[in-house]
Amino acid sequence: MKYKKIIAGVILTLFVAGTFLPTFAATPPIATTHILEINIDATDFAGNSSGLKIKENSDFNLFGQSNNAGITPVSSDEYYGRQALAKTERGVIRTAIYDSIVDAVENNKEKAEFSNIEAQVTEEDCDAAWNAVRYDYPQLFYYDSYKIGYDVIISGGVTDYVALTISYYTFADLESEKKEFEETADYIIESAGITSANSDYEKAKKLHNVLIGWVEYDHKAAEENSANSLSHTAYNAIVNHSAVCDGYARAYQYLLYKVGILSHIITGYGQSGTSPENHAWNMVWLDGKPYYTDVTWDDMQSQDGTNIGISYRYFNINDELLEKDHHINKKIDHNNSDAIVTENLGYELPKCTATDDWYYNIDGIRLTAENKNDEEIINNVATLLAYDIKARIFIDDGVSFYEWWNNNRKNIISTYRDITSYNDTLVFSNSSRSNEVSLFCLELGTIKVNDDYELIMYHNKDHSGKLCQMVYDENEVGAYCDMIDIGSSSGDEIISLMMYPWKKNLKCKNARYMFLDFDNNFRPLMKKCDIEF
Repeated sequence: MKYKKIIAGVILTLFVAGTFLPTFAATPPIATTHILEINIDATDFAGNSSGLKIKENSDFNLFGQSNNAGITPVSSDEYYGRQALAKTERGVIRTAIYDSIVDAVENNKEKAEFSNIEAQVTEEDCDAAWNAVRYDYPQLFYYDSYKIGYDVIISGGVTDYVALTISYYTFADLESEKKEFEETADYIIESAGITSANSDYEKAKKLHNVLIGWVEYDHKAAEENSANSLSHTAYNAIVNHSAVCDGYARAYQYLLYKVGILSHIITGYGQSGTSPENHAWNMVWLDGKPYYTDVTWDDMQSQDGTNIGISYRYFNINDELLEKDHHINKKIDHNNSDAIVTENLGYELPKCTATDDWYYNIDGIRLTAENKNDEEIINNVATLLAYDIKARIFIDDGVSFYEWWNNNRKNIISTYRDITSYNDTLVFSNSSRSNEVSLFCLELGTIKVNDDYELIMYHNKDHSGKLCQMVYDENEVGAYCDMIDIGSSSGDEIISLMMYPWKKNLKCKNARYMFLDFDNNFRPLMKKCDIEF
């Protein structure tokens, strides 16, 4: 609530109200990955041919040389919020306020003044303009977009708003931080290997994947539910590798801007478990059509917060898929968890109905009642296994994955082996929170990497230890080492983990992965895997 202090008989009253708008920090849904079937006997199927081999790990060039020549960043004149404000009934007034806010923040002014507007300015006008700016400008990370104040004139019983008071985060050297923010954003784009030849879809996918590997979810900030945290900013996500959902969304938005793709922040609440949480994600325009992408919820995490892989459940989806567990412009009242308040942005959002650039219409497999027995589906799944290591399948409501797998598994595996002549272990796993199912192909005792920036390994129940990633710089010097605990379990495990070959200000040449048994003189239990990038 925004409190107003009205003093009767006073012509000019200065009022500043510190108001915290709803914060958005919905935790990524917990993903549970489990084995459905392993160790399929090769003798069950027709013989193998000497066809194409699956790509060896050293063949993966995950980070091609970036060439941004010919890529035109999105101009601020094109930002969606301002364009939408201009189309409203009070568009002239609201865009003037919007421009005043942007000018004030860019120049570190304490107030955005608009007393020269020749019309009464209402609180609704201020709120609409403020919303549009904070959902348009991720690069203005240094002002507190959750805290606004008002200067109010009261004259003749009429209340008129003449300025907004702006609060800023404290930085020791803001210009230096701005420079680091820009340089690191450029480095992320370079790491993604984006070129002017890429389609909008390819650019968006590369940034989606790299950002998931770059950022870790800030569970502490989410638990504290505090708006006064840099984890809500693109800066913290890009520079410090840590964010909550709106930090992820703003970082993704800014990276998209830089490669010429329009985006806007969408807020509401998400229903990932038993309790709804305030949440934020992206609207993204690809080839002129809007889609939703939720990078935070595509960053699959285990119960302990460890990143365990990339999901595409929320990549370029439409209203129908979004509405299963996301609700736009609806806020959870944390003082009364049962209360849901509908918020008015002050401008309209478009409907998202397109499916052209949905992941499962381009790179994945969509299993429907109509195509579930088609030979083309079987061949596509087998081909993805042969060349991409992992086949992601989206199961439409009403279709039984288990029934489909039991009916077609022999043909899928036979086709896969005809292509590769390999006798790999084939494993299905699924996430308990979505319609996504993944099929992995692995050799026992090996580690493989696919071009979705994931590390996939088979872990034998008889051993525990640490999965180590050593990253080497251009001089073949070990720059840093990440280690993930792998414990014994009641059964064999397939582990799908994010790779982390990016560190601030570090130009990496390659990464090597090894599973080490710390109880037996660091004995390697799995074949070493070198990745050049």
